[in-house]
Amino acid sequence: MRDLFYYTPGMSSSVYYHDLRPLHDDKTVLDNPHKGWYLHYVDNGMRFPRYRNTLREGDDLKWMPGLNHMYLRLDWSDIEEEEGVYRWDKVDEIIDKWSRLGYTFSLRLCTFELNRPMIPYSTPKWVFDKGAVFYEYRGLVRSYMSLSGRDDEEYVSFEPDYSDPIYIDCLERFMEEYGRHFNGNPLIDFIDIGTFGQFGEGNFTAMPEGGKGYSTETIRRHVDLHLKNFPDTYILINDDMLKTVGRYNPGDRQAFADYCAASGIGIRDDSLYVTYYRDHHGDDMLAIPTAFDMFWKHCPVDLECAHYVFMKDEITSDYGMRYVEALRRTHATYAGFHGDPYEWYGSNKSLHDHIANRLGYWYFPEGYELCDITRGCNTHLCLWISNRGFAPAYHDYETTISVIDKEGKRFKINLDRPDCRRWMCGETSEERICLETRHLKKGTYKLCLGIFSGEHAIKLGLNSDCRLETGDYTIGELNII
Repeated sequence: MRDLFYYTPGMSSSVYYHDLRPLHDDKTVLDNPHKGWYLHYVDNGMRFPRYRNTLREGDDLKWMPGLNHMYLRLDWSDIEEEEGVYRWDKVDEIIDKWSRLGYTFSLRLCTFELNRPMIPYSTPKWVFDKGAVFYEYRGLVRSYMSLSGRDDEEYVSFEPDYSDPIYIDCLERFMEEYGRHFNGNPLIDFIDIGTFGQFGEGNFTAMPEGGKGYSTETIRRHVDLHLKNFPDTYILINDDMLKTVGRYNPGDRQAFADYCAASGIGIRDDSLYVTYYRDHHGDDMLAIPTAFDMFWKHCPVDLECAHYVFMKDEITSDYGMRYVEALRRTHATYAGFHGDPYEWYGSNKSLHDHIANRLGYWYFPEGYELCDITRGCNTHLCLWISNRGFAPAYHDYETTISVIDKEGKRFKINLDRPDCRRWMCGETSEERICLETRHLKKGTYKLCLGIFSGEHAIKLGLNSDCRLETGDYTIGELNII
């Protein structure tokens, strides 16, 4: 990039550089698609009411900047409690209500919830009645996970054997319906691989397959079920599944990670600020931070915090800086918290807002080079644009250059369409854009820059005074002589 402080024009004296930095706004939290914060609207199955039960009646949550979507962590038994009867209406009602308010969604479908008294069967009971192998656990639940609020409430949970052929056969049929219902839906930002391990995180309690845990082939089968049924939707794998694969053979972990990355899968980490992670890992609290390097350039990264009720003292003590470091290190596009949104935002407003813009892409036009144009000729514009977010964009948004004459008539003039997915985080990119100006009459026009996801305008780090009703921005003038 040229030195913007000491810019020297090119050979032609008619070429000029327009510095856009005085128009920058890095304080306003921007509401942009395919990035940002999410709320655990369904957390650990629909029978567990948190955290949607904390919402005040009629609250659309628009007061929380950067809240991008609702995260729905469902159980198989929520949908197919009776074999062959699919109750997607339970999910569709949530999606219909909140999508009307402008929200999108991400989904995880789990087959095992531990220590939830109201959810003994995440995998439907009828699967085990068919003869699928399972493991039974009993214990006392913490009051926070109990609807009664008592510490002495007993739970019973049934974990499937994730390699059992009956279980796999039933799951395959369900996954086909799952994909048929949601694959390619523009309201779904991503799907988690959640059919393996407790809470869908990839950890397990029983030790089948000869007492050594599950083979790489078993875990890969769960990955392939998602790849097969969601070919048109971003899929994320939990980093704990990589740890599980490498438990007995670290070489398997690398091969498995290579397979997932080559398949176009993204990655996520659950429960940052959990005591063990906080005390035994680095400043970013990540068990295998280098794993994220394999994924972020082609698919989104998601990091979620632990239940806020357990971590609020820790996040207060370090001002959330370890969370910011984890998001920066992994190039995160999405971030979530388990908790009451009023308590979370009320206690962490500055942290929340600081993170909101930096998640995913965050575009700042730095300046452009143009020349006065002789009527009847085409020309080009050199645009410098920086991405100050943690990650690139993963969707092909349309960049437009338009002009508006003195009568208010608009002309779209760019012949080239830059690919914003090339605008890497922490870098300033130069785009040379051919302009069709030969049909324009003599005069001075307003020059406008816009980036669009369909009809949705991407908000840029520019003063709102520059933003037009059409969603693009006035950045200068174009002269036809």
